[in-house]
Amino acid sequence: MQVTNQHVRDFFNIPNAINNGASDPATVSYAINWFNVKGRRQVDNSDLHVSGLFLDTDASISWSGTDNATGFSFTTDAAGQTVVSAQIGHESNGSFFN
Repeated sequence: MQVTNQHVRDFFNIPNAINNGASDPATVSYAINWFNVKGRRQVDNSDLHVSGLFLDTDASISWSGTDNATGFSFTTDAAGQTVVSAQIGHESNGSFFN
């Protein structure tokens, strides 16, 4: 999955974001690559009206962001990434449940 120049707001810190405080216009770009399928899990739960197929995988993420007002930017470093859990899948629920 790849997103380029998505418009967001830079709230500077979490408490300010929670309170919808002052912010600057910003852009972010990111790419997520899932690879090396380690396992497959089929879920069928008629009580919860959900079904799907989920893959346990490895993943890598590259991310960059720029505060358009100040010019401050940040880019991830691919070296040293540790994957704790990565999944991708397809789910049907609610009115789309089989």
